[in-house]
Amino acid sequence: MSAPKAAPLAKTPAVKYGTMVETAIRTLNERQGSSTRAIVKFVQANFPVPSNSEIYIKKALKKGVAENRIDQGKGIGLAGSFKLSQKTKDEAKEAEKIQRKKEKLAAKKAAMLDKENAAPTSKGKTKKTKNKKAKEINKSKKEKTSSTDKTEQKSTKKDGQTKNSSPKKLKAKKIRRNSFLTPKKISKKAEKSSKSTASKGKKSSAKVN
Repeated sequence: MSAPKAAPLAKTPAVKYGTMVETAIRTLNERQGSSTRAIVKFVQANFPVPSNSEIYIKKALKKGVAENRIDQGKGIGLAGSFKLSQKTKDEAKEAEKIQRKKEKLAAKKAAMLDKENAAPTSKGKTKKTKNKKAKEINKSKKEKTSSTDKTEQKSTKKDGQTKNSSPKKLKAKKIRRNSFLTPKKISKKAEKSSKSTASKGKKSSAKVN
């Protein structure tokens, strides 16, 4: 039976053979335990180990059993099957918790940095909108002042026109009109005026009598 392949792990030469063996047993996760052959195949497939690594893997198995980090389920020596002890399981759980906490803290820090970087852009936008509103208000004020100035100028012009229409100017207008009259028109006007004065004199004499 071929050993199942796990996800490729980080191939770093600094990893110890003991940790390689423990990760192999954990990922294989067999009920009755993993055999030495399955452990060796897994380590050679997923870690950068030399061709003669089988010797060091078997030594790491023996050491793990001696330190109570690995339990031997069946057989004697390296001929049996191996499982992780409760001690190593608890340590792995604690390490996972610590890793999760670190990841959460890193995510929070990243979110805070994103907010800080996004804050200046929002402030700049609000400043731009405020400047636009201020400009619009100033424009409306200028338009109002210009309209009031125009109305005042119109009123002053009207007042000036009424003031300029004095009695002297009216007489001058009449003289200009009379200058356009011909001699015939002037004689007719004189006759009309004499007739009107005569009729007025007759009426006054009749009233006296």
